[in-house]
Amino acid sequence: MLRLRSTRPALAVGAVAAMLTTGLDASAQTVIEADYQVFLGGLRVVEIEARTEIAPGGYSIESLGRSSGLLDTLFSFESRSTASGRIVNGEIIPERFQVRGIVRDEVRELDLEHRDGAPPSLRIDPPIDPEERDPVPEHLQVDIVDPLSAIVHASLSWRNSTPCDDTIPVFNGRARTNITLAPAGKERLKKSRHSSFEGEAYVCEVSFETLAGGFKKPWFGKDRKADPIKLWIAKLDGTDFWTPVRMAGDAVIGTAFVHLTDVSISTLRAETDQTVVIDERHAGKQM
Repeated sequence: MLRLRSTRPALAVGAVAAMLTTGLDASAQTVIEADYQVFLGGLRVVEIEARTEIAPGGYSIESLGRSSGLLDTLFSFESRSTASGRIVNGEIIPERFQVRGIVRDEVRELDLEHRDGAPPSLRIDPPIDPEERDPVPEHLQVDIVDPLSAIVHASLSWRNSTPCDDTIPVFNGRARTNITLAPAGKERLKKSRHSSFEGEAYVCEVSFETLAGGFKKPWFGKDRKADPIKLWIAKLDGTDFWTPVRMAGDAVIGTAFVHLTDVSISTLRAETDQTVVIDERHAGKQM
């Protein structure tokens, strides 16, 4: 379990980072656990688990993704990501982003430490191959957020407005990308054997513009700008925060779908040396 430090509040980002919009009890800590599955051609290929903790003045998240089914046989991988930061006067200030992955038995690590007004401190092992990517210029590494912190940024921006209207500067340690979200209406989703969510959702169109650090050579065919993806978000079970419930985008051999399979939300209050659960619920569908 992730624990927030009392001496340095951590701000976590995650699949349900919009929890920051709820106006939580100042003495409470909220824990959100969300499970997602990725399907390609009707087959499950990836499983994702995300755990977010939000405490007074801080948040932290840990996300774990791993290959599943046939993909696990052909191309086994596992990746664990964490992010933390601060929020000052409603503005997000990322602090750290870490990734540790195993791809075909090869360990890959990235540790990015944000620095105010300067490029982040960065350690990547193994180092970036200059034959595969060009370096990102330093001026493009300033005033950015990491991929997980981007969700918190969007959450705070959408707090008092219609969601999905934003452009976010993202640096993942390897590439610098602008992620643009645009509103694309509403849709009522039905529960299925793949998804636990049922209810009305906002639809966002998400596009990506790589400014620097992209792959020099495409994996397949001609290199081209990535097509936009669709993202569905909703407020679950009487809560007041936005949660991703579905995502769809073109893959090499078809359309990949990401479905929310389960969400549990617990609110805890610290009393002396004990932590007491004061509310716990599952929010797999909209009420």
